[in-house]
Amino acid sequence: MLERAEARHRVERAERVPPDFERIHDPDIETIPAAGRRLSAGERHAGALRAQLPQIVEERAPAATEVEDAGAGPNGQTLGHVGVLAALRGRLGWNPAAIARGVAEARVGARLQRFGGEPELVVDVAHNPQAAGVLAQWLRRTPARGRTLAVFGALADKDVRGIVGAVARQVDRWYPAGLDRDSPRGLDAHALSGLLADLDDGHVATASADVEAALAAACADARPGDRVLAFGSFFVAAAALQFAARR
Repeated sequence: MLERAEARHRVERAERVPPDFERIHDPDIETIPAAGRRLSAGERHAGALRAQLPQIVEERAPAATEVEDAGAGPNGQTLGHVGVLAALRGRLGWNPAAIARGVAEARVGARLQRFGGEPELVVDVAHNPQAAGVLAQWLRRTPARGRTLAVFGALADKDVRGIVGAVARQVDRWYPAGLDRDSPRGLDAHALSGLLADLDDGHVATASADVEAALAAACADARPGDRVLAFGSFFVAAAALQFAARR
């Protein structure tokens, strides 16, 4: 009951405009500690759902091939968005050509966002194992000419082993970035470096206190054809976008 009351409170605080639908994205990927176990986001938000509104529930992240088959560009994971359009088609009208064009041209910041130059910089939030799996698929399908140097930071309550395990085979060297300055939940550089060393010993660079320092270190170590990948958290993505803007 406590979780349901909390979910309803969060919805009521957020509702400045009455909603037309409700959506839970991949309910098994975001979890919180509660009652001695980890509740899925679906469980956490179920008490806030209303019978009178269309419910859109995405039970898993789409595979990279599914995203491409749906007509999305390289930055888009848009299958859930199609569900939203279907829920609203009575109000918006249904124009398949316009929808296909919009999906094909859609771009979401920090979702496989690429910045050219030497080295190329790729920014992706990928803060759970499912998203990291989609990122790994994309890395396999779009290999760098050289190495992939991963700047990685994470929050302590995330499945760090699952995230790293999903991408590890596509990464040549890790650059741990502390996030404890950004959030009380953030893993500090020392703790994160130890986790990465346990998971991929011998391929971990010296840890950096923050994302900007880790990005600078990775770019300094890069050779022609290498790619720098920044992922693991919204905090990492935000810092990487600022870094890219200054390059």
